[in-house]
Amino acid sequence: MSPDQTVLNTSSDFKSSHQDMDNAIRFLSADAVHRANSGNPGMPMGMAEVATELFSHFLKFYSENPTWSDRARFV
Repeated sequence: MSPDQTVLNTSSDFKSSHQDMDNAIRFLSADAVHRANSGNPGMPMGMAEVATELFSHFLKFYSENPTWSDRARFV
């Protein structure tokens, strides 16, 4: 396998994992709205890709220490 093919495979895996994260956000959003018996899941389902990109590439957080003072806040 050439180095170019390896990069293509990695990018495919990356895209697949992002799609999995997007779909998890969509499912959890719909489930939360259903369980609360209130609200509209349109916004969280439509913005799943944006949330995935923000948390994957731009926001700083450390899951083992949620009170880390230098963490990014997402509101």
